[in-house]
Amino acid sequence: MSCVAQPGACARTGSVPGDFRVRRSLAVDGQPKHMAVCERERPSVLKSAAWAKASDTTWTEKLRPHRQNRERRLYQPILPAK
Repeated sequence: MSCVAQPGACARTGSVPGDFRVRRSLAVDGQPKHMAVCERERPSVLKSAAWAKASDTTWTEKLRPHRQNRERRLYQPILPAK
């Protein structure tokens, strides 16, 4: 599963079981200006105690008041046929 979210929405990758990788991007043009793509084993990772602990940091507390238009979408990877 991939989760597309704005920066600050993804916990520390590697500290949460099932949370694999985060890729952050900056828009060349248009909005949103920032985007993060977080790769996870399954959607339920976002509801785990480990996720809650990892995503509650001093950094996220500082970011929360400044985030706008936060969106989260889940995507299933399309893999080539074997």
